[in-house]
Amino acid sequence: MQNKENAFYSSAGLARKAGKLAAGTGACLEAIKKGKARLIIIACDTAENTVKKTVSACEGRNVDYMVYGDSERMGKALGKEFIKVVGILDNEFKKLILSKMQTERR
Repeated sequence: MQNKENAFYSSAGLARKAGKLAAGTGACLEAIKKGKARLIIIACDTAENTVKKTVSACEGRNVDYMVYGDSERMGKALGKEFIKVVGILDNEFKKLILSKMQTERR
């Protein structure tokens, strides 16, 4: 489990460095609205209202999403204190993250 988590956070960090990641709920909702988001990742410790709003936006625009990890580790991997929601803006990084996760997506 630890290796899978490390691979996930490393992949998210690479996407950030490549400029292919939106960090934060507002930035992710904007990316969904503009059709740029390919995958949304919501931290497990995100407030229920934020989860509902984000999931609704994803489903409305047919964007894949997953609930995974915690905001502190996500933030640390991306050079911030806490991040609740991140958006992957590139199909190749989406494929990389999903292959590292080996998980079903919506």
